[in-house]
Amino acid sequence: MLGYLLQYISNLTEIPEPGIRLLFAVLCGYLLAWFQRDFLHGKSSTVKHVYFSVTGLIISYFCYGIYLYHSLINILANYLILAILGGTLPMVIISFTFNLSYLVIAYLVVSTDDYDILWTTPQCIMCLRLIGLAFDLYDGNRPQGELSKEQSQLCIKAAPSLLEITSYTFYFGGYLVGPQFPMRRFQDFVDEKFLANSDGKPPATTIPALKRLFMGVVYAMAHTILGSLFPTEFLSSQEFNDSSLFYKIFFVCIWGRVLIARYISIWLFAEGSCILSGLAFNGYDENNKVKWDGVANVKIRKYESTCGWKGLIESFNINTSQWAARYIYKRLRFLGSKLYSQAVTLLFLALWHGYFLGYFVCFFLEMLCVQLENHVTSLIEKSPKLKKFFSNPVVKPISYICSRFLTTSIMGYALVAFTLLRYHRFSEVYRSMYHIWTIVILAWIPLFQFVLNPMFRKPKSTASQPTEKATEEKKSE
Repeated sequence: MLGYLLQYISNLTEIPEPGIRLLFAVLCGYLLAWFQRDFLHGKSSTVKHVYFSVTGLIISYFCYGIYLYHSLINILANYLILAILGGTLPMVIISFTFNLSYLVIAYLVVSTDDYDILWTTPQCIMCLRLIGLAFDLYDGNRPQGELSKEQSQLCIKAAPSLLEITSYTFYFGGYLVGPQFPMRRFQDFVDEKFLANSDGKPPATTIPALKRLFMGVVYAMAHTILGSLFPTEFLSSQEFNDSSLFYKIFFVCIWGRVLIARYISIWLFAEGSCILSGLAFNGYDENNKVKWDGVANVKIRKYESTCGWKGLIESFNINTSQWAARYIYKRLRFLGSKLYSQAVTLLFLALWHGYFLGYFVCFFLEMLCVQLENHVTSLIEKSPKLKKFFSNPVVKPISYICSRFLTTSIMGYALVAFTLLRYHRFSEVYRSMYHIWTIVILAWIPLFQFVLNPMFRKPKSTASQPTEKATEEKKSE
């Protein structure tokens, strides 16, 4: 009966049935979270782990049928890796290699040219979660003096049990579409350290959860309504190819925002169930008000108001960015270059999304845009005249509008490759746009290195010259 209903909704909305099943399963998380919060409160951790494991298995079977066995294989394999090798470096290497290889091979076997909602969707979430678990166990067995503050807070000393890893993986709020969260947070949640009250009652999470649910509905409606006006299919049409360059830039700019609304909506739905269950507790603000943004994947206000790439990264897909920074970027210090570390991190994230060239082009453009933004910021900081100019009350709003337009336009331009995936598809769109943003970004690099940077380089302070001269005279004596 439910299958016929979902098929009917799919036909009515023209959304593929796997997408409808995924959305239905994510929304079921609210019911599961309510039951867990109110009826499993005070129960043993074993009871909760069984509950999360069983409900996650049911959700997985509902969405992906017999293919849930891939999740079970990965859980068992990672449990054995952690249990046998313990918190050692070989354990991390084997876990990293196994999880990433399993995911990439899966992409090679089942992926098509379109955005697929298959068992690989939760598999990519699980890949990061289990790799992160291996790193946390490794950190827990390193000398305390070698750990950063964050690593000290998130590390675990002993390998979790098979039931605990299963529960951690299948937790209904994060299994299907994320968010990412470390094992330490999950353990504290199960042990009821996130009650946000002193009387031992279940946390008051209904209102903050419903707020995220409401915002998810808003973004879903925006994507549905505006998506019909700015469809992805139009990018490959003859009408788009015949349009003016100005219109193409405008269309891609708005289309990119509409496309992102789809991701934001599903993340907000999932976050709401995490809040309702109590997992999202994040301490208190300066007014001693409880914060429930511990697993927030998007900061709506910042995302909708930012005018730069740094703001986008800090407000969009937050948990994946934090995961990449924590387990990849910050552990590449031995490369001796932030740029190299960033490049390797983005290369990993591109491969994590899939093997299509479009993913790599998208993240490559992101890296260049972040560098471009850093260059502009450094030039303004070096030049008092530029700093004064951009601080002018008249110039500020104009600068904001221009920066926001450029950021949004280039983001949409990069998303063309991310969405169309195959070179012959996204290259046609770029060709019809005369590769405008690619040329602008690549032309900036030599312009900055050989013209602007030397032009605005800070001169040596004259105050230091007498000191340097005295030092040289002293050495000659």
